[in-house]
Amino acid sequence: MDILFHLRESLQSHKTVGIDGLGTFYKKKSPGKYDVDTHSFLPPSTILDFGVEVNEPENFINFIAETANVDHDAAKFQINKFVEKIHTQLN
Repeated sequence: MDILFHLRESLQSHKTVGIDGLGTFYKKKSPGKYDVDTHSFLPPSTILDFGVEVNEPENFINFIAETANVDHDAAKFQINKFVEKIHTQLN
């Protein structure tokens, strides 16, 4: 199962995505502004940010269970495998 695909999809419709053992990804909005140096308007933008605190990890588990048509435990197992892989790569 491609957890990164589900993470991208979840971030399309949710402002935050918490993953147990990893942290929380969230969208941070920046308003449009005028750049005096270039005399141009910069449009509003959204950037992806990350925090180590975990917020509402059950939402991501439920999202995967629904979109991948698997049960809650299978979704949680796949997320845990993904987190273990990330920790291994970081070490």
